[in-house]
Amino acid sequence: MHTPADAGDLIPRLSLDLVLDTALEAFIAIDSNQRVTYWNPAAEQTFGYSLQEAIGQPVDELIIPETHRAAHRAGVARMVAGHPGTLLGQRLHLPARHRDGHRLYIELTFAPVTTDDGLQFYAFAHDITEQHRAERFRGCQLAVGAALSQAHDTSQAADAVLEAIAISLQWPYAELWTPAEQEQLLECTARWSAPGRDFTAFHADNYPRGAGAPWLVWESGEPLWIPNLATDGRSPRSALADRAGLHATLLVPVRSGTTNLGVLAFFGEEIEDPADILMSLLNGIAAQLGQYLERRRAEELEVELSRTKEHFIAVITHELRNPLAAVAGNAYLILDDADDLPSQHRDSIEVIARNAERMSGLIDDLLDHRQLESGQFALHFEPVDLCEVLQEALADIQAAADGKRLTFAISLPLDAIVNGDRTRLRQVADNLIGNAVKYTPEGGRIAVTVIPQEDHITCTISDTGIGIPPAERHRIFTPFYRATTALTSDRPGTGLGLAVTKALIEHHCGTIDYTSDGAHGTTFTVTLPRAFLPAGQDITDGSDPARRQHRTGPTSATASPLPTQPD
Repeated sequence: MHTPADAGDLIPRLSLDLVLDTALEAFIAIDSNQRVTYWNPAAEQTFGYSLQEAIGQPVDELIIPETHRAAHRAGVARMVAGHPGTLLGQRLHLPARHRDGHRLYIELTFAPVTTDDGLQFYAFAHDITEQHRAERFRGCQLAVGAALSQAHDTSQAADAVLEAIAISLQWPYAELWTPAEQEQLLECTARWSAPGRDFTAFHADNYPRGAGAPWLVWESGEPLWIPNLATDGRSPRSALADRAGLHATLLVPVRSGTTNLGVLAFFGEEIEDPADILMSLLNGIAAQLGQYLERRRAEELEVELSRTKEHFIAVITHELRNPLAAVAGNAYLILDDADDLPSQHRDSIEVIARNAERMSGLIDDLLDHRQLESGQFALHFEPVDLCEVLQEALADIQAAADGKRLTFAISLPLDAIVNGDRTRLRQVADNLIGNAVKYTPEGGRIAVTVIPQEDHITCTISDTGIGIPPAERHRIFTPFYRATTALTSDRPGTGLGLAVTKALIEHHCGTIDYTSDGAHGTTFTVTLPRAFLPAGQDITDGSDPARRQHRTGPTSATASPLPTQPD
C-alpha cells in the first residue's frame, strides 16, 4: 500500500497496514485509472471480493451498479483534472454492488492523496443497507397512505399505490392483477413504469387460470420472490423479462380478511435480498390496499345502485303519471256525464278511478322520497295555522271514516301558528290521519290533539288500530318498510308515507315519535317550532287574516261525523 507523503515518516508501514486490516470499515485505494491498489478485509466482507480478486481491477466494474458507472467515471476524471467538486469531505450515501449481484447501500467518505506513485484516492465505506431499507420502507408507507387518502376511486387508488411503492423501493415496473370471468382469468388492471422506461414488450393483459406466477400467489395466498426471472420456469414472460432488463420479481397477494382481491407484482433490475422486513412491509401494504379496495368498491356499488334507483324512479314516474291522470280523469268524466249508467257499471268505473288515484299517490310518494333523499326538496315557508291544516285533512277523510263508523276526539286550540310550508304540512296531516283511519278497525276511535307551547306546538294523533309489533318498531320510518300487522291485515300501502312524513317534519326542524300498545293502537307525536328560519331561505310573509281568525264554537269536540270547518 502507498501511504501519504506527510505520514510515511511518522507511522511505520507495518503499523498502518495493521490498522487498516483490523478496521471495521471497508478501506479501498484506487489510482487515477480507477484500478484498485488496496483492499482491506472489511472490504472483502462488505463487497464479496478477496484481495487477490480486487487488486488491479477497475473499481467501477467491481462495486458500482451499471446505472451509476458513467457518473462515477466522470467524477473521478474531474478530480484527476484538478477539479475537486463538492463531494470531498462529505458522507455520501450511495448504491453499491456485491459480488453475488445483489444491491447494497454504503456510506462513503473519500479523498485524493498525492503519493510517490502519483494521485491516489482513499475511501472508507460501511454497509448501511438496513438503515437505507428502513428509511425506504417508512417513506413507502407514508407514500401509500397519502396515495390512498387522495384517491377518488379504486382505479386511481391502484395506480397511485403502484407508483408510490415502486418509486419508494426503486423498482422500475409494477402491476396489479385482479380476477375476471368468475375467477377464471387474472387481468392486469393497473401498471406503472418508471419515467423514460418502455416496458411495452413485457406487458401481459391476462393469464388463464393456473398459468403464470400471479396465479401461484392468488391460489396460495403467500408472497412469492423470484430472484432471477431468466432461469425461472414459472413465468411465461421469463425471456421477455431478461430482454427488458428485469431480473427479479416480488409478488404479494391483496386480501381483505379471507377474500382474495388481487396480486401486486414488482420487478427489479438487480438482485436484492428479499429480507423478512420487506415481506412484512408489502404484506401490510397489500392488506391496507385490500381493505381500501373492498370499502371503496362497496361505496361505489352503493352509489351505482342509488343512481340506478334514481333512474328507475324517474323513468317509472314519468311513464305512469300521465296515463294514470288520463285514466282517472276520463273515469270521472264518464261518471259525471252518464247518469243512466247501470249501477254495476258505475261501481266498476268508480273502482277504476279510485285505483288510478291511489297509483298517482304512490307516484307522488316516490317523487317526494327521491327529492328528499337527493336534497333537491324546496319548501316555501310562511305562517301556517296548524289547526286549520288538520281540520282540512279531517274533513277530506270524513267519508272513509264514516264508512268504518269511527269516532273522533278532537282538541284544537285557537292559536297554533307555525312557520312552515302549508302544502307539505297538509301532506304530513294527510299521512298520519289517513294511516289512523286505514289501520283502525270498524267502530274504533281516533284522537287528534294540538297543545301550543311558548316556542313550539305539539300535535298527537292516536288510534285504536292494529298497532306495531315491538320487534319492528325501530324500522317504522324506514323507506318501503311495512309492519307485518299491515301486511297480514291486507291493508294497501307502499311503506313510503311515514318515511316521507318524518323527512318533511325534520325539514321543518321538528321531531316525530310514536308509542304503540301492541294490537291496541298507536300514538304519533309531532313537535314543530313556532318560529324557524331554514338556513339559506327567507320566510315569505304569507300571513292571511282569514287564516288567523279565531274559531267560533267549542275548541274541542267528540263526535262522528267529523267536526266541520270554522266559519
